[in-house]
Amino acid sequence: MYWKLVAIILTGWLVAMAVSNGWHLLIDWWQVPLTMAFGSFVAGFSAEGGGAVAFPVFTKILGIEPNEARQFSLLIQSVGMSTASFVIVYRKTPFYAFAILPAVAGGAVGQALSVSMGWIISGVHLKWLFSITGAALGAALLLQHHSGVERKDWVDEKREGTSFFCSVPIGGFLVSILDAVPISSLLSC
Repeated sequence: MYWKLVAIILTGWLVAMAVSNGWHLLIDWWQVPLTMAFGSFVAGFSAEGGGAVAFPVFTKILGIEPNEARQFSLLIQSVGMSTASFVIVYRKTPFYAFAILPAVAGGAVGQALSVSMGWIISGVHLKWLFSITGAALGAALLLQHHSGVERKDWVDEKREGTSFFCSVPIGGFLVSILDAVPISSLLSC
């Protein structure tokens, strides 16, 4: 199944490149696929999304406008997450539906709001907000790692309580509203 999906995607890409005669774009912008290849490796072995790699590289190294980098980051993250969701459902992989479905409900509302809010935040502020949030998340993870507190499976502990059914949709809402800035893939850790 996996190789069929890869073959379909690559065939579609090759046909689109041939029909549009877009090979010059690949030559002119070779840094973008290289960045995304690295981003996909990071996304594959961590909880980070590929957009968490793409956005800072695009804005700080390649000089792409932050609003364009944000949109691309959101697109690539959406494609990756949608494909992963399809594979999970297709393979009938067990998952915590009781946790995911409320988060999706809250996330849908937050996503709608973030799209309308996203164009309000200027490019310079996008870069600053991404950097500050990334640094704060790194500091929080470092403090948690060195605090000696053991991580517990919060799903099994919280699944019965009323606070779970309130906090999960609210968490989905807050993370997705931050898609106006591509930091939701950082926060999913």
